[in-house]
Amino acid sequence: LLAAADLDFIDLVYKPHPRSNNMYLSQLPGSVKIARGADSINLVRWADAVIGSVSSVLIEVLLADKTLIYPTFFDDEKMLLDEFGACWRVDDLDELLFALRTLHGGRTERPYGSEASKRFEEEVILGGEADRDVLGNYVDLILGRAEL
Repeated sequence: LLAAADLDFIDLVYKPHPRSNNMYLSQLPGSVKIARGADSINLVRWADAVIGSVSSVLIEVLLADKTLIYPTFFDDEKMLLDEFGACWRVDDLDELLFALRTLHGGRTERPYGSEASKRFEEEVILGGEADRDVLGNYVDLILGRAEL
């Protein structure tokens, strides 16, 4: 993140852990904005691209049709978005900086397509049923439990 923050065309915003608001980085340059009070969904709407590894917030990036850059070298977890090919996978710092420079250069085409994103959404969010009403299912469940 320090290398990305040094790029003159980057307006880097760091979102601390959503539930605890803890920062797991000891030091960031003054040019990095710390978004402690910002809502994650609003940050996704604002961003041109999001860099992230393990967070359910990254699903919002997919649903908002924003570019998701997944740095595999940030931690050892394997992300479902990567397994489905629904993110821009970067394996080292050079690839991360290349992705950022490519986006800055005006490239709007991602190395992953909307088909991968759609497949992820259908399998992971909708449970394999393309027309599933997830919210309606939860309402039915809650109402059914309330009647007991």
